Formats: sequence, C-alpha cells, structure tokens
Amino acid sequence: MPFWFSILIGLGAMAYFPLFWEACLIFLISDLLFGTEQAKLWNMVFVSFISSIVALAVIETVKKKIRF
Repeated sequence: MPFWFSILIGLGAMAYFPLFWEACLIFLISDLLFGTEQAKLWNMVFVSFISSIVALAVIETVKKKIRF
C-alpha cells in the first residue's frame, strides 16, 4: 500500500472513531522500520509519528467543537 494511502486511511479513521490512537501506533511502527533522518526537518526521524499525534489532537479538538 502506498504511504499516502495509509495517511488518508489514518486521518479518516481519526475523524470517524473516538480517540483513535491506533493510527499513531501504526505511524510509529512505520517510522521505526522505514524512517530516515530528514535534513529539512532538523534531522528528525519520527516525522510521521509526530505529525499523526498533532493531527489527532487537532481532529479531536475540532470534533469537540463541531457536534452533529
């Protein structure tokens, strides 16, 4: 599965399920297996893991403010 497809599924699951930590765990495992240092991002290795935690926090905040 391409990486961008995993991102779309992870973001969709974070938006659909309440507090979906499993996506962050999947991105952590992905970074542990395939992560390399990113020179553009201050030599960070866990880019997708940190991004998924930030996305989870933002999505949960937005879900609390917008209730259907």
